[in-house]
Order: sequence, then structure tokens, then C-alpha cells
Amino acid sequence: MNALAEEKSVLEERVDAEVATNDKPISLAEIGSIGDYLSLFGADLIRRLNEEYVPVHHPGKDEPLEVLNQIKRPLFNAQAHVVTALIKGFKRHRNLFVIGEPGTGKTSGFNPRG
Repeated sequence: MNALAEEKSVLEERVDAEVATNDKPISLAEIGSIGDYLSLFGADLIRRLNEEYVPVHHPGKDEPLEVLNQIKRPLFNAQAHVVTALIKGFKRHRNLFVIGEPGTGKTSGFNPRG
């Protein structure tokens, strides 16, 4: 089993254990809040997200692209990871949504000259 599969397995076990200890609704009619919904379906949602939405860049495992070292104004490490994810994402898709707090590297992803 590779490291990513082990990480997913541990996360799923934690979610299952947490969900099992909570009083959760039994049917859709008993759902009164988003918390109730997540208590009922959270473990399945996390499993499905892990299976279907694999990140293009994982900052804990992947390094930022070397080309980013050539930018006139150096990026902080977190910004370099954001820009790396954007570049990898644009290689797969023409359109991406970029949402982030100020200073996270959004502009640097679109203005590589710095």
C-alpha cells in the first residue's frame, strides 16, 4: 500500500470512528442542520472525494516547480506551491477558479515575470 492510500485509510478510519460516536440522524426526515447531514453522510462524502478528486499538487509531497526560481520577485514557499498547482492545473484544464486570501500567490500565477 502506498503512502497516499495509507493516509486515505487512516483518515477514513478516523471519520468512521468520529461518526460512530456521535448521535446521528437515522433518516433524511430527521436532518435539521448541515451538521446532521454531515453526521449521516460525512464518511461517504470523504471517501468519494478522496477517490474522485485527486489534487494536481500536494504541498506536503510535491516540490514547487524549478521555473519559479527565475521570477524577479521571489515567492514565499506557500505562494510557490499555489503557483505550481495553478500551472499543473492549467496543463489539464483551460479554465480554473482561483480563490484565496491576499498574499497566497494568485497574481504570481498569472504574472510569471514578477
